[in-house]
Amino acid sequence: MTEDSRGAVDATLHSADGVGVVRLRTRFENDVDDVWSALTDPQRLAGWFGKVHGERRVGGEFAAFVFASGWDGRGRIDACVAPRRLRVTMWEEVGKEHGASARLGVDGDHTVLELEVRGVPLEFIWAYGAGWQIHVEDLGAHLKGHDRSYTPGIADPRFDDLEPRYRAMSVTPLAQVHVSRTIGASAAAIFEVLADPHRHSMFDGSGMVRECALGSSVVDVGDVFVMNMHNDEFGDYDMVNHVVELEVNRRITWAPTRGSHHPEGSSELPSDGPPEITWRYDLESLAPSTTLVTETYDCTYAPGDLRRVLRNGERWRERMVKSLEKLEEVCAGDVGDGRNLR
Repeated sequence: MTEDSRGAVDATLHSADGVGVVRLRTRFENDVDDVWSALTDPQRLAGWFGKVHGERRVGGEFAAFVFASGWDGRGRIDACVAPRRLRVTMWEEVGKEHGASARLGVDGDHTVLELEVRGVPLEFIWAYGAGWQIHVEDLGAHLKGHDRSYTPGIADPRFDDLEPRYRAMSVTPLAQVHVSRTIGASAAAIFEVLADPHRHSMFDGSGMVRECALGSSVVDVGDVFVMNMHNDEFGDYDMVNHVVELEVNRRITWAPTRGSHHPEGSSELPSDGPPEITWRYDLESLAPSTTLVTETYDCTYAPGDLRRVLRNGERWRERMVKSLEKLEEVCAGDVGDGRNLR
């Protein structure tokens, strides 16, 4: 592969709950459907990643042999929302799994790939970082018409090029706070509440959310809703929320930015990196009317002074606990009045 066929890859290494997390981001000139096809079609995967065969459905398992590293194991598709998000779990040995999540976004005529590999051993995180960058570069080359050549038993020389860079990288903790609660309602019923900005004030545990000023029910990534807010420091202000992940009845994530009435001035989502802050809700159905809800606040990419003020998100933990308590009350009220019996 030539240097011209490689795109720029932004990489960061992190730790979370005692394991390593690799995050990579790059841009392709190809449209999102073409990139999605290259990520999911076994015939195209054989042109840049490896041999993959098995069940192509959520919950389905597959076998894989990866050309660049010689990795030979199995995997499971955990989430698939075409053409935006793919999440899999992979393992060579049972008990030594790691997850890989790919998210595609559209920026003008380009497709943005954000890849997260989670659960790798911290002592080898540099090797996983270098290895997955090679995969991303191979994908970029494939999209330009240059497929990988594979010689059994021959290591990829690109790994030696990347090793010093990744060994020198600092590993920073993810600034995330997770709070979970089991709620007696279906995932569909809970998701309906979360996806309706006009109901967010009903389960807000901070006392800061007043009302939805602009927007309706969220239906897709890229949707935007504006919330009127209030606190003692800023008084009345507004926040613009950008939906960056959406899996119906499974996950919803939005990234807040300052609105036009914010005393510190308005802000925009970064065009060349991940959002500074995100709020995410994950729903795991335990039974037809029982769902485990996990709320996650992530300020990993916020400026250092803001992370310190927020104590890496711990400032919000008690309010997040209260939010999930109130969310349960809202959902119980919906069932009680017959509004949502699904």
